[in-house]
Amino acid sequence: MRYKRAGRKAFTLVEILIALAVVGVLFGLIFAFYKSAVDRSKYVEAVATVDSISKAEEINQMNTGDYVAADNTQEVNDKLGLDIESKEYNYMVVGVTNDNFIVLAEKIMDDINNGNLATEPTIIAKNKTGPVSPESPPESTPTGEPGNTSPEAPGGGGPGGGGPGGGSPSGENSPESNPAGAGSPNGGGGDTLLYPHQRPVDASLLDFMTLAPLADDRLNLINDKHIHIVFVDPNDYGVDPVNTGAWWYGIGNGFTFNSSGRPVYVTGNTIFVNQDITSTWTNEALASIISHEATHADYDYNPDVWIAATEAAPPFPTADQIHITTAPGNSIDQEFQADTAMVQLWTVVKDPNNPNDVNNSFLNDYKASYDQGEASFKADLKRIPAYAGLPNF
Repeated sequence: MRYKRAGRKAFTLVEILIALAVVGVLFGLIFAFYKSAVDRSKYVEAVATVDSISKAEEINQMNTGDYVAADNTQEVNDKLGLDIESKEYNYMVVGVTNDNFIVLAEKIMDDINNGNLATEPTIIAKNKTGPVSPESPPESTPTGEPGNTSPEAPGGGGPGGGGPGGGSPSGENSPESNPAGAGSPNGGGGDTLLYPHQRPVDASLLDFMTLAPLADDRLNLINDKHIHIVFVDPNDYGVDPVNTGAWWYGIGNGFTFNSSGRPVYVTGNTIFVNQDITSTWTNEALASIISHEATHADYDYNPDVWIAATEAAPPFPTADQIHITTAPGNSIDQEFQADTAMVQLWTVVKDPNNPNDVNNSFLNDYKASYDQGEASFKADLKRIPAYAGLPNF
């Protein structure tokens, strides 16, 4: 007997495509949930690590009296005795002052580019008092008091002061631009608070400052007041990258301002050095402009000393003629004092056999103008647009 095999209907191409589409959608949903869970777990781990670093900073401060800065995860481990292993986040400690610090956890861009992390460059930030985030930014320092300055009320290193770097005393270019750019303090305009990357200056660079009396005095201030000195991208701060070598905002704990439509967090008690000039400026030249900025810091920390010194020097201005007796800020005389420290050190450390030193037109032009005498040099300063509106004292 023969049995007739039952017929079997085959799947059509359309049915196969529909089935594949359904499977693809389901797989996409499952993968999205999985990736979200992985990202969340990495974020939670990063938050816990930031907390651990904060606690380690507090322990280190109790043992040594100081908080420490760190540029990356390895430095955090080395300086705080930790053993952090992370392929997803880079950890750093910035904005270090006598009584505060900021721990940052920043997603590693290679992982973002490789698709291993969500595309948003999430930054987790925590200072001594708790989390810092775009939704609850660091408290801005008030204006109008020495040591608590904003880009619009600088304590020496704001608009028109405290930042030599590109122009010359006799030229049309300003030696610095407004460090705040066109932005305003605490401005909005962006959804994400930017914490610019900072690379600490190698401490050995500051050794050159011991070679001239005024610079050596400023180095003592840097050490005593734990002033942070860092290389940064000037574009993050709305600073002219061509005509600005370094700048100083003030001695507060930090503030936010609006730069090109985005809120930016600025660490206080910090000398900022334009990272773009490091390709042509020698360490000797960098030390010279740092001594300039440290003089502005000295005005913020010791205004009474500078007021007394100004009153005692020709033309013997009275207290009511000296700008910093009533409000923080820059003046032609303060610029002259800062440039004196800078030129004095540059005269000692400039290497006549190094082409970069020989061709450093900014420092060489400033020295040439300075050598013409105080009156002539101050007249040259007043011709610089950024300084044109400054008071004499």
